[in-house]
Amino acid sequence: MKMETRKGVIILTILMGLFLLPVLPVTAQQKSPNIILLMAEDISNDLGCYDMPGVKTPNIDNLAKNGIKYTRCYSTSPICSPNRSAMMVGVHQSKINAQHHRGNQKLPLTEPYRPFTYWLRKKGYTTILGNDNVLDNGRKVDVNFKHQAIGSWDTVGGFGLFDKNDSLLKSDQPFFAQIQLKVTHRGDWWEEIRAKSLSPVATSSVSLPPYLSDNLLIRKDWAMYLDQIEYMDTEIGHLIAQLKSKNLYDNTIIIFVGDNGRSNIKGKGYLYEPGIKVPLIISGIDKIPSGQIMDGLVSTIDLPATILDLAGKYIRNYMPEVPYDAHQAYLEFHRPALHVMRKELLDGQLTEVQEQFFSSEKPVEELYDLNEDPYELNNLAAEQSFEDTLNSMRQILQSEEKYNSTQEIYEPSEVFSLEVMEFVKYKYPRDYIRLLSGEHIGYTKYAEELKTIYEEQQKKQQ
Repeated sequence: MKMETRKGVIILTILMGLFLLPVLPVTAQQKSPNIILLMAEDISNDLGCYDMPGVKTPNIDNLAKNGIKYTRCYSTSPICSPNRSAMMVGVHQSKINAQHHRGNQKLPLTEPYRPFTYWLRKKGYTTILGNDNVLDNGRKVDVNFKHQAIGSWDTVGGFGLFDKNDSLLKSDQPFFAQIQLKVTHRGDWWEEIRAKSLSPVATSSVSLPPYLSDNLLIRKDWAMYLDQIEYMDTEIGHLIAQLKSKNLYDNTIIIFVGDNGRSNIKGKGYLYEPGIKVPLIISGIDKIPSGQIMDGLVSTIDLPATILDLAGKYIRNYMPEVPYDAHQAYLEFHRPALHVMRKELLDGQLTEVQEQFFSSEKPVEELYDLNEDPYELNNLAAEQSFEDTLNSMRQILQSEEKYNSTQEIYEPSEVFSLEVMEFVKYKYPRDYIRLLSGEHIGYTKYAEELKTIYEEQQKKQQ
């Protein structure tokens, strides 16, 4: 990482690890810019400026109008914590043993790897986590190595990533702020936000991908997802107003990016376009070119090689015996489409395309032409005419595996949601039936009740 070679340089390439970025460097005579990273959870390119039907995002659209919009940005993982780890350090997650979701969180980084905020601090930046304009103050970090949210970093006893929480002050300049936009992550607040919206997204206005059945419950779930995006856009509007009121806006670069794709079928958790293709907008008055649309391939980190190219994406499944619908507890609570379409599958109501997700196993290799097949429905891996392409992709993957090879360590966290699912099934069978019918029943209230039961049991044992 070449953070200290030019005084005052915009450290976007370190921050995001992106290549092909036509950003303008700040010269030594100019003030170092403030940088805000807005990281939206579980969101695909489902914004007004990306032509998503039914949703209104005027504040984000304005960022795109005054900056650069990337149409083909990919995360390194379809799950948040591995991708966040890669973005925080600037190398692929498997290089630092951070590829396992919510694993190895007690394992320190080894030299020479350090979080990018370490280098920002050395450059004179105040590093800030969160902001009071967004849901739950946006302080989520969620990386798979030993860390503390606030504190110093010295690789021995200090593992702090940021200097302070929330407030953006003139005295902090130049500052870097990472603000987590949590509202788009599935949660019990979705129903409430839709109910309080003055103009909730109409179910008739949404456009579903062909692999989802056109069911009213699924349409409502999709519309409710877009309601959260509109709420998030309002949060960004409040943040921008705050920056302007403090005379900070004109010297601030705003980066908007998703941590992984939308939380729905073939999305979060799956190595398909909806799981790894994310929005990316970089905006800043007088610092970033305005109104540019970049169709070139970019990633949330800069890798020496990539498994993506302009014509396709190659997927290798190392556990083909595990089906796509693997009944993960998290998905059971938060993806109504699964329950609706399982029933429709039994009733013979799904199309052949929609049945693909419910196959008993996965193919070992998958290859798609994203130009001709954007929904990744036609697997070309078995076609002889694509053998040369397959061989090329295999070689790239082997090169990546060799580059990222390291002694693998895996210390997983407990999956509490599995216990919550069993708790609901046996203590609240009626709610469980509602869940299976495709209703949103929530998660937090059941999880908190089960935690209380565990705490009382521990007290009795003491």
